[in-house]
Amino acid sequence: MKNCEYRLIKPAKAIVLGVVAMGWALSVAGIAAAQNTGFGTGALASVTTGVNNSAFGADALNQDTTGSSNAAVGAGALEFNTSGSDNTATGLQALFINSTGSGNTATGLDALQNNNADDNTATGLQALNNNNSGSSNTATGQAALFANSSGSFNTATGANSLASNQTGGENTAT
Repeated sequence: MKNCEYRLIKPAKAIVLGVVAMGWALSVAGIAAAQNTGFGTGALASVTTGVNNSAFGADALNQDTTGSSNAAVGAGALEFNTSGSDNTATGLQALFINSTGSGNTATGLDALQNNNADDNTATGLQALNNNNSGSSNTATGQAALFANSSGSFNTATGANSLASNQTGGENTAT
């Protein structure tokens, strides 16, 4: 493989495998981040002081610097997270744009893709896809609460439930 660097590193309880996975942070920060696990090209590439993170997939948790206790599985999962903590993202670009939001769970392709808020749960293809600042929402099903941007305390169960809600709060639809 031309122009590739693979590393298996276990300093200070950090396990890294992949092309430049955690590489820049380890060389510049002097192994400040401990107890992280990264597997994939660019996984945890920017981590400095964040701990207890697990990233599996190309660019999973790529921009994370100080966020802790995050789990990202899938290419681009939590890719732009910088300081958000206690997040779980499973699926291609789940919680993709999230940078500071904490306590979120996203399962499915593009679930909570544009999120930057706290305490949301999205399960299904593009569930809560456009959420930006709405918090404490639960969306289960394909495109449930798809257009929600700032509405909070909503519960949508079933494909396309509350799909066009943008700012409304405290709604329940099944």
